[in-house]
Amino acid sequence: MGRLIRNAAIAGAGAAAAWGAWELWRKSEVNALQRRLPGGTKIMILGSGFGGMNAASELARLLPHPENGEIRLIDQRGSLLFTPMLTEVAGGEVDARHVVAVPAHISRRVKFAKAEVEEIDI
Repeated sequence: MGRLIRNAAIAGAGAAAAWGAWELWRKSEVNALQRRLPGGTKIMILGSGFGGMNAASELARLLPHPENGEIRLIDQRGSLLFTPMLTEVAGGEVDARHVVAVPAHISRRVKFAKAEVEEIDI
């Protein structure tokens, strides 16, 4: 039994080391990408649906400093409603605030603007 525990501990330590090495590699890749961004970069995300909210959240996590670029999320609505859960809200099983996400509260790094996009000039 002692040998089994020792082997499990060695396997666990190996897995932890592999995960740590992967995290270091990923952080170095992100840092390399950040260095390639020109100063004053503005990242505009149009639409605060699932894709827009996730993109803004992930960019805020990967580009944590303002000098990495300005992240702006633009949508004509001020919230994201998860409509598949509306029946549970109507039935009283789930509170309404649990099916609504407010883009302005994603991250301090993401600036939200409630506006309608009229034209895109790349």
